[in-house]
Amino acid sequence: MREPDRGAVLHISSAVIRCLPAAVETVRECIEALDMAEVVHVEGNKLIVIIEGPSSGMVGDCLAQISAADGVVSAAMVYEQVEPAESAGEEA
Repeated sequence: MREPDRGAVLHISSAVIRCLPAAVETVRECIEALDMAEVVHVEGNKLIVIIEGPSSGMVGDCLAQISAADGVVSAAMVYEQVEPAESAGEEA
């Protein structure tokens, strides 16, 4: 495996996605199919999603893609953190 670039960073964001009640499972499947996104909680028609990527632009593009999915009513980023790529996954 290749060593991470010393200057590389990982952008970690969370988002709240609201969708039509009848579209929850379809939207969840759409999000889970994206390489950068993971659904971590579902409550009613609200999904909490974690998005990770090498730049804020790529994270934003992923959120825009989610927002454009059929059945999505709103998609809002609520948090973003930037970590050095080599520390990603380490416990504090």
